[in-house]
Amino acid sequence: MNRSTTFLISLLLVFPATTVNANKDYSEVYASAVAHTDRRQSDRDRDAGRKPLELLPFLKLEPGMTVLDIGAGGGYTTRLAARVVGESGKVYAQGLNGRPSLDNITALPPHILFNLRAVANDSGLRNAQADVVTVFFTLHDMYLNRNIDKHRLYRDFYTLLKPGGVLVILDNNGIEGSGISQTNKTHRIDRQFIIDEMARTKLKFDGETDLLRNPHDDPGRSWNEFSPSDFHDRFALRFKKPAS
Repeated sequence: MNRSTTFLISLLLVFPATTVNANKDYSEVYASAVAHTDRRQSDRDRDAGRKPLELLPFLKLEPGMTVLDIGAGGGYTTRLAARVVGESGKVYAQGLNGRPSLDNITALPPHILFNLRAVANDSGLRNAQADVVTVFFTLHDMYLNRNIDKHRLYRDFYTLLKPGGVLVILDNNGIEGSGISQTNKTHRIDRQFIIDEMARTKLKFDGETDLLRNPHDDPGRSWNEFSPSDFHDRFALRFKKPAS
């Protein structure tokens, strides 16, 4: 056996977990995060509409990961992600209302999307460090803000994500082919419009789930006309930074 072969075998013995971790089942981690006794009742009340046990696997969240949550708002997703990634992980929450409630959450200022990468870097999130970027029910608002260069923002997402990392977008689905023409009135955005916009970036479409879809919804109806038990049609899209 030559030296090269011996060295290769040594590497495989030292790093045997790489393939195993890729297929690891984190369902117990997700269940523990959702059932945690310290979760706020207001978060629990939203679970029926957000379906976290089913959605968390789509985010590909794992313990120890670094997450950037854009438009964190009340912190529903922020806190769930923080419990999944655990003490060895980190969540950077942009636009979080109030102070972080967990030690592994770092709040970023709300009005930074025109200069996200620089502010994130200053706050400790390095380029190519984030495993997951989440943009939940806020992307449509960004298209209403002329001060935000959306394509620069997408480039910042790409730069902050590590190779193989994912961007997950959830939003209120609008009328097919409407683009952003109804966004100001209904706070919805056309699903295909987002897919087409992302096709202009270096991020690659990596899948979607119909978990939050409602085929009986009227896409011309404003999102704020719904009750907690009457859910509007929402899409969930995932885009991936190529591994190389």
